[in-house]
Amino acid sequence: SYELREPVDTWLAKSDRSVVVGGPGGGKSSLLRYLALDLLSETPALDNLSARWARLLPVWIPFGYWTRLINSGFGTQCSISECLRQWLGEWNQSQLWPLVDRAIKDKRLLLLVDGLDEWVNEESGRSACQMLQVFVEDRDLSIVVTSRPYGLQRIPITGPRWQVGTLAGLSREQRRELSSKWFTIKIT
Repeated sequence: SYELREPVDTWLAKSDRSVVVGGPGGGKSSLLRYLALDLLSETPALDNLSARWARLLPVWIPFGYWTRLINSGFGTQCSISECLRQWLGEWNQSQLWPLVDRAIKDKRLLLLVDGLDEWVNEESGRSACQMLQVFVEDRDLSIVVTSRPYGLQRIPITGPRWQVGTLAGLSREQRRELSSKWFTIKIT
């Protein structure tokens, strides 16, 4: 185990399967949303990732939602495919399911799974995590998962193609740059 601070897009571009660990309020969910929006933009800012994942369809899903489905009667019959279909329906976007289904079948799906630590109960969390790993590995899909440290300790993701990294806080220079941009926007 060692620490090396590097830009998140450089780190993520090293593997198609990543787990981002961070504390509460550390920016894990924001990172996933930013990744999805950046990859879908006409002029992506994250060059390393846009080069690697340009042809992929990013789909964000909360892990807790899936464990609620599993716990509510679907049981282990609720695959990640079914979860994604249900999730799109919840947002009144059922018409997108055929696109997502095609992306799964032709290996163009980038799963962005938020909150591995946010399961309804540990049993449903373990079940969902195992199904998720099998789903991704069988189909050779790309995925970024987020978790708080205790979530990953309780329900680990393992495998030779998985990388795990901790989301670092902003450096002094990054905080200064962010503050400067913020105050410039507020003043104008």
